[in-house]
Amino acid sequence: MNTRIKGVNLCLFYILFLIVLNSCSNKNEIKNNQKSESMNIDVSSWDKFKELPEKIIKEVRFIPLETKEDCLLGDIKKIVVKNDRLYIIDRGINKKILVFTREGNYLGSIGKYGKGPGEFLSLNDFIIDDDNGKVLILDAQQRKVVIYNLKDYTFLDEFKIGFPATNFAMLDNDVLSFYSKFPQTKSGTNYSIANLSLKDKSFKWLLEKDGYDTNTSYDYSIFQSENLYFASYFKNIIYRISNEAVEPYIIFDFGQAKIPESKLEAAEKDSKKISEMLAERNYSYGIGNVLENDKFLTFNLRLENKDIMGIYSKSSKDLLYGYQYDNELSALDLIRNIAVDGDCFFSAINAQEFKRVGKMIEKVNGSRFKDKYIQKVNELSDFSNPVIISIKYNSF
Repeated sequence: MNTRIKGVNLCLFYILFLIVLNSCSNKNEIKNNQKSESMNIDVSSWDKFKELPEKIIKEVRFIPLETKEDCLLGDIKKIVVKNDRLYIIDRGINKKILVFTREGNYLGSIGKYGKGPGEFLSLNDFIIDDDNGKVLILDAQQRKVVIYNLKDYTFLDEFKIGFPATNFAMLDNDVLSFYSKFPQTKSGTNYSIANLSLKDKSFKWLLEKDGYDTNTSYDYSIFQSENLYFASYFKNIIYRISNEAVEPYIIFDFGQAKIPESKLEAAEKDSKKISEMLAERNYSYGIGNVLENDKFLTFNLRLENKDIMGIYSKSSKDLLYGYQYDNELSALDLIRNIAVDGDCFFSAINAQEFKRVGKMIEKVNGSRFKDKYIQKVNELSDFSNPVIISIKYNSF
């Protein structure tokens, strides 16, 4: 009798355990399938002449890049920072990925220009896959991805993608997300984002194109940091990319400065009308450089034809914005964050501009950046490589 009761109790316990386990599983499934919540930012009353407070800067470092014939750089459009290495795309002079230490010392280059295996005709974008020890380079002209060894920079593999793309990022270890600003299908339906499986090279198209996404859009419209974001050139939305969807994450209210749908439809049919449209009045558009760490999310946009940077605090939910920093750093053009690593956001400035600003900062009394800045100016010539600026922000 006791044995039977114990057996019944064990069965009931097992059934209850399965019910609870299934319930938890369903809750997790619902949570994982929920759409990400979007937030709204009203910029319609923003002052395009507002300055960012210089006191928000906790720490700044100026890093001149070593200048030699085989590592000359023009304007820097993209930086990836991994394991105290700066990986910088050079699309103009040497047509390679150039590698520097965090102190600016040149270490070597990745990639080879050409038509053969392991070579590229257009160096459009790159990914540092630190987990798998690889560098992936996107060649839009030949519609392929070339893979190099991250340790010794040797060629490993390549594969065709079969569609035009100018920008890509690693969504996870098995999926790459590509941005295509050109028509890519014959069915009459075109999309902006393609998620490609590295296992079987199949891809899934997401986010149907509209008049906002034109061939004048930025080449770099996918931004990778804590999450993967996409921002179309004329649209007022920052999207977040997942394996299954591209969903609105931040929606900006541009008010009367938003480009009318009718104007975009006309520009979509005739690209010459885009410049005419933008010359008509002060529209707001051009969201880009969407980067984040665990404390902040930063972005740029054109607010009535003036460049603005926004800094959003994840803890306080407050947002600061401005067209430049106040005090002595006002001499700098707007610093655009183009990379992030831990607490540091990174931007770049050419040597001539850096020296010009140095002459202005030198005249400022009581500047907390003066000595550090002037020291780096004295290391440069007009023909030096650009200077990397590393910034840590104070909480607000």
